Amino acid sequence: MTILTAGLLMFACGSKKNAGEGDTGNAIKRTTMNVVKVKATTGQFVKDSDPIISIDTVEIKGNTMYIDLSYGGGCQKHTFEVIGSLAIAKSYPPIRSLQIVHHANGDNCRAIQTTTLEVDLKDVAYKQEEGSEIYYTIEGWEGRIYHKYVNEK
Repeated sequence: MTILTAGLLMFACGSKKNAGEGDTGNAIKRTTMNVVKVKATTGQFVKDSDPIISIDTVEIKGNTMYIDLSYGGGCQKHTFEVIGSLAIAKSYPPIRSLQIVHHANGDNCRAIQTTTLEVDLKDVAYKQEEGSEIYYTIEGWEGRIYHKYVNEK
């Protein structure tokens, strides 16, 4: 974890770009180059996921969650799963835990990789009904993320 943090700081400090240059406000800018589409499913959490990931931002638009993350690698293709806990906390709105499972496929390279997971939340929503509300918690991310289900046409 310390090596990953040090590597991120090293790359962040190497930039000579001033803060605010090219700033487009609060909107998160994504390139389609590193977007991985994932369909969240319910199931048992994986005990030993592959190498550590760092979650940078989480945002929901409609029934899709966008998770910007970084991890070490660069020599093999990495894949991801998002698993929703079978148990839902009885609160209003209810709360469901999510786990991001990272499959590094034996990649021992250390270059910092960045990816945006585009997660379809339909199967982990509280109810697939317009206005159905739920909070999600994600392993490795502080706080809860609010989702209000939207019927998509």
